[in-house]
Amino acid sequence: MGALQSTLAGDLAQLRGSIRLHDEVAISGRGAAGQRQLADAAAGMTRWTASVDNARRAIVELEAEARRAGVPPAWLRTP
Repeated sequence: MGALQSTLAGDLAQLRGSIRLHDEVAISGRGAAGQRQLADAAAGMTRWTASVDNARRAIVELEAEARRAGVPPAWLRTP
């Protein structure tokens, strides 16, 4: 669970960075180079959004599997 939560936290940080970059480029309006950067930032947002969704799904699946196996919920909590 700790590894999944770390992955999710890292992916969320990357997504936030892509959003910030997208916003900065969109505001600056740097011509053709800016449009390329904007497209790259949008692609990054798409990639990291999918990664965040996958990490969240993996956590939910692990919780469900643990519940079916009778694992106490406290065992899944990370310090």
